[in-house]
Amino acid sequence: MRPSYYYVFAALILGWLAGSARAIDPVPSLRTLYFQDPAGGHDAAGPVAPPTPMVPAALPAGAVAAGTPAPGSAAPADPMGDNIAASQVAYEGKYGFVPPDHRDMLARCGVHFFADAGVYLMEPQFEGNPAFLASPLKGVGHAAPLPFHLDEFDYDLSFTPRATVGVANDSGWGLRTSWWFFDQNASTLVSHKTDPKHTLLFSSVAIPGVGGFTWPGPAAQQFNVFNNMLNFGSHLKLDVWDWEAFREVHAGAWCLLFSAGARYAHVSQNYDVTASNAGKGKLGTLSVNLLTDSQEVDADHHFDGFGPTGALDLHRPLGASGFAVYGTARTSVLFGHTKIGAFRQTVLIDQVVPLKGKATTARRTTFLSEETGEDDVLPVEEFEFGLEWAQALGRGRIFVRTGLVAQVWFDAGNATSPDGDLGFLGGALTAGIDY
Repeated sequence: MRPSYYYVFAALILGWLAGSARAIDPVPSLRTLYFQDPAGGHDAAGPVAPPTPMVPAALPAGAVAAGTPAPGSAAPADPMGDNIAASQVAYEGKYGFVPPDHRDMLARCGVHFFADAGVYLMEPQFEGNPAFLASPLKGVGHAAPLPFHLDEFDYDLSFTPRATVGVANDSGWGLRTSWWFFDQNASTLVSHKTDPKHTLLFSSVAIPGVGGFTWPGPAAQQFNVFNNMLNFGSHLKLDVWDWEAFREVHAGAWCLLFSAGARYAHVSQNYDVTASNAGKGKLGTLSVNLLTDSQEVDADHHFDGFGPTGALDLHRPLGASGFAVYGTARTSVLFGHTKIGAFRQTVLIDQVVPLKGKATTARRTTFLSEETGEDDVLPVEEFEFGLEWAQALGRGRIFVRTGLVAQVWFDAGNATSPDGDLGFLGGALTAGIDY
């Protein structure tokens, strides 16, 4: 018969092995923790119900549980209990006993999305964008009229849309796409009421290949018919896209974002003039019906280009107020093709009524057109700075920005010429979200 201490020793060994086996059990996955069936299966509809806590039996009146400190004395240290509690907290933080929220999966993956949209309130500034030239109808002592006034198109401030979307990771690397669109018209109307005494001669811009015209035209002066109506119009449109990769770094309270990528831009400019005149006149002793006396000049200047772009964005919070200052500087170089096309059309229909006999009608029409194109390079500089307000929203934030904007498109020209710079000056209002 074996001594009784053999059985005691064997029981201790088995208990130690059982404890070791529990210690090396594999960590359950999130799916096991969240979807384990209490009956022993998997993929249940909900989380496992927590075990029912053990409630100690009631003690007789006046009895004190073992280990309970006397009133007024400090509780004894319990290093084992503290260690178990700390281990439980660390385990739950690492393996997520709380069922995962699908809205936090992006944060778990370290991916953040952002988007903003807004408007620019800007006015284009041309180095030169003439509408017409006004000069005396007769130049005293000169073979040609004397110019004295060059009228420029006057563009107003207008709202133009812009938007940006992007994605970034926790390391500060990301991608973004930006879009901006500008589309505005300007016009000037001149009629016989502008010059009731008929002392001025209005000339359109001379365009290479088709020229221009002066008004009142020869027929109006010959037949003494001055019911003139001239409409000078200008149209400017830009469609701009940027695709960039960026890196965000921090220097103290400053956040700096360096970006580089590619830009595509379409720049379209148009110059259009229509002139009309009609009425009854005289040709000596004959009556004349000027049925149609019209001129039209149309010129288009288009540029399509693609090239590198780079920017530096700055951001600095103003304490804990929710406000911050921001700024952006961008440089782009566009390589593309410039095309200038123009046409001029003249239509003259007059009817001469003799003293006797049948009236004769004459129609004369002329049409000229020209189109040229060349490769071109367009540098662009842009600046924006202003104030931002932001507010936390869940795991993201919303923000509103307002600031000043300035752009220069070098050698963008105007509708009738590729020479000269084009600028924009105005304000920006943007709202967005980071998530």
